[in-house]
Amino acid sequence: MKKLVLAVSLLASANVFATEGGYGGLSIGQTDYDTDGFDNATSFAIVAGYRFSENVAIEGQYLLAGESDDDEPPVWTIDGKALGVTIVGFVPVNDNTEFFGKVGIASMDVSLDEDGRGEIASDDETDLTYGVGVKFSNSDSGAFVAEYQIFDFDGDKVNNISVGYRFNF
Repeated sequence: MKKLVLAVSLLASANVFATEGGYGGLSIGQTDYDTDGFDNATSFAIVAGYRFSENVAIEGQYLLAGESDDDEPPVWTIDGKALGVTIVGFVPVNDNTEFFGKVGIASMDVSLDEDGRGEIASDDETDLTYGVGVKFSNSDSGAFVAEYQIFDFDGDKVNNISVGYRFNF
């Protein structure tokens, strides 16, 4: 009986330690600047974080939100990027799947260009960011993620949906 209790204890603690530690990853997605007449932009993100326990992590993200055009001459283009830090909470579903939610702050820079004139306006602001997602682990060393994140920018919402991969260190 003692051996069984010891084996279960070791397995349980091994699971907790396997989820703790650093991670990093890349994502690709689409950004919606929530501006009428403009198309969605292709986004790229670099993510790094540290998972303190099975349920909590802190994460940093650099997002290239991409260029969105209105496709009417003269063409106007919105371009943005963000640097943020979030607290991430995880809810395990099974051994390979978990849902997560995140909330934090992000500094976002957005510019508006017009063909032939260059930059006609720009703005930067640090404000709230939050999102939800799902993570599918395919091994101890990594996982696929899909997430939806909102950046509150000057009272407007910049929405980003993405898929990516996270590598555990």
